[in-house]
Amino acid sequence: MDTTIRRLTHDKKSLNDFCARFEGLGGNTPPEVVPYTFKDVVAGLNAVVPYDWAGFLRERLTSKSPHAPLDGITHGGYRLVYSDQPGDFITARETSTGDADAWWSIGLRITSDGHIDDVLVGSVSDKAGLGPGMQIVAVDNRQYSPQVLGQAMLASKGTKQPIQMIVSNTGYYKIVNLDYHDGLRFPHLERVQGTPNYLDEILKPMTK
Repeated sequence: MDTTIRRLTHDKKSLNDFCARFEGLGGNTPPEVVPYTFKDVVAGLNAVVPYDWAGFLRERLTSKSPHAPLDGITHGGYRLVYSDQPGDFITARETSTGDADAWWSIGLRITSDGHIDDVLVGSVSDKAGLGPGMQIVAVDNRQYSPQVLGQAMLASKGTKQPIQMIVSNTGYYKIVNLDYHDGLRFPHLERVQGTPNYLDEILKPMTK
């Protein structure tokens, strides 16, 4: 929404203009309950810059696309790319918690002791029958650790050899084979040269 307003007004207005108008209704008043409707939001946005805001909002509120909307990123001067190196945030989180975030590769978030915290629907892990609460005991015949899992994913890249796991579930053990061969995969934002850099402007502090 912010990048759309900036693009339509040639960076003369932003979401801040809408917030000041919509949330500042009546001026600087004490806290009060002010009900609003979908039409009120659309009218407030159109007062900042005319556009099909009703269609814009409905698409994002009611669509069932398998992917998140990326227009805010692409209109902001960046694109989403993937590499085999984690970003600073993922590195810091994994270092602090000991967890493994393989969400963008095999579709798993795993705690430091190997318990599966979440599974991405439709991923290779989901298709193999893995689910939250299960514990990964071993990967390719080695005791589980985030490092061992990463090494197994690298070893399977470009091969037909599945990643083999031994998992525990409610006192039972089973062997699971993951048909995954793309190696490590982490998301990054990459600057698109020659486009307006709205995203950096949005992230700038509003006060010095």
